[in-house]
Parts: sequence; C-alpha cells; structure tokens
Amino acid sequence: MFECAQGLSAWINTYLARASITPIATLPDDITDGVRLLQFLELVTEKPVGPFKKEPTNRIQKIENCSKAIKFISNDLQ
Repeated sequence: MFECAQGLSAWINTYLARASITPIATLPDDITDGVRLLQFLELVTEKPVGPFKKEPTNRIQKIENCSKAIKFISNDLQ
C-alpha cells in the first residue's frame, strides 16, 4: 500500500511541478484540505473546476473543497 501511495504522489507531483505548485510530500496529509487535489484535477483534465478555497481556514472549507473534487470527478469526468 505504501509503495502505491508513493507512486501516486510522484505521478501527481509531475503535474503539480509543471504549474510550480508545492509538491505532495505525504499523500493523506497533503490532500485533506482538497486544494492540491483540485489543482491536480484542473491540470490533468485541462478543465476548470470552478472556484474553491485556496487557503481553507477551517474544517468546513476543507470538506467543501473535497466535496467539490468528488462532484467534479463524478459529474464532469463520470
């Protein structure tokens, strides 16, 4: 499982690096606020996901970001 997470992190980081976005160090910790996940989705799909909190300050904003990512994957990418 750990090797899989490292591979996924490396793949995501290749996209984030192209846009000069801070890379993911620890997958579970670094995607919990949804920011880098949404940034990655925009980069990999070349579609805007819409507005989201780039610096969430509380748990609700983090959940909203993650929810937006799930909705984007479900609705726009099916």
